Amino acid sequence: MSLRIIGTGWITPVGRTPAEAISRVKDHLPATPDQPEGYETPVLPIDPAFIQDVSGIPRLRRSSVISHFAVAAARDAMAGISLSEDELANLPLLFLAGDGSVVYTRRFYQDIVTRGAGSGSPLLFPETVYNAPASHVAASLGLRDEALTFVGDGAAALAALDSARALLLARKEKRCLMVAAQELDRINASAYLRWGLTRGLLPAEGAGALLLESSSTEKGIVFTHGGYSFGSNSDAASKLVRILQSIPSEYAPDACISSMATSNVALMERKAIREVFPKITFLSSGPFFGESLAASAMQQVILAHHLVASGDYRRVLVASAGYHGQVCATVLA
Repeated sequence: MSLRIIGTGWITPVGRTPAEAISRVKDHLPATPDQPEGYETPVLPIDPAFIQDVSGIPRLRRSSVISHFAVAAARDAMAGISLSEDELANLPLLFLAGDGSVVYTRRFYQDIVTRGAGSGSPLLFPETVYNAPASHVAASLGLRDEALTFVGDGAAALAALDSARALLLARKEKRCLMVAAQELDRINASAYLRWGLTRGLLPAEGAGALLLESSSTEKGIVFTHGGYSFGSNSDAASKLVRILQSIPSEYAPDACISSMATSNVALMERKAIREVFPKITFLSSGPFFGESLAASAMQQVILAHHLVASGDYRRVLVASAGYHGQVCATVLA
């Protein structure tokens, strides 16, 4: 069984519409870095104009911007298909969070630190939990089925595709919505800088969404994997090679979307991929999407989908070794 992509949506540093973002990638026009006040490092933020259409939704007026990103991407993914109220109610949601609502979390605990234990705002607290954006997406679209939240990096997002496949195999309804989102704050941007978590890329924010349908055809997401944990770069390399060697020969990729970062982990990824697929072409996404953990991995999957659909490549690999210690890969055809 493959996962057919019947709708996509993304909020990226280089645009919201597919035409805008993909043209920036193909024309090698990278995102423009900015360094907001209080930040220790340049970042790739989202232009507020990209999400103006959802910012006025009453439910979102007091929510953190990560929920705005998630709802905007989810609405775009659903825009091309007409579902009844009952079909929407039975549509499961898989939400992928990297850091969650960092802005409101910092504000909530900052109030407690500066003004005392009783000063944490009850308006802020509901937005600090990881599944807050999922609840906003579900309420915005009228979804009343399962709403699952996964927390992790890029590899976790790819592994969640395997979870989506298992979910649809087990259900009568054969569609699901997957959304990943990330927001920036000075606190997580500083953490990435000090701990080297972005692997040489700029911290970024944004979202990606996929409306998926199970299919018996060999098109769409044709290979998924649950991923492996690793404890060192050499261990990650051997585990990634094992995953890549399990890809059926008929799905062997001719291109790979990679961050093309310069860190040891990123170099290991490309070496392992080249070991299994010596003639593969690497396409860089880092200058356009930056590092937004699950969100940028989902954006890579969406980019791969568009490149396959446009005939640029027959099969595209997306792989990731995340800083949480997990490695995973998927193939689109």
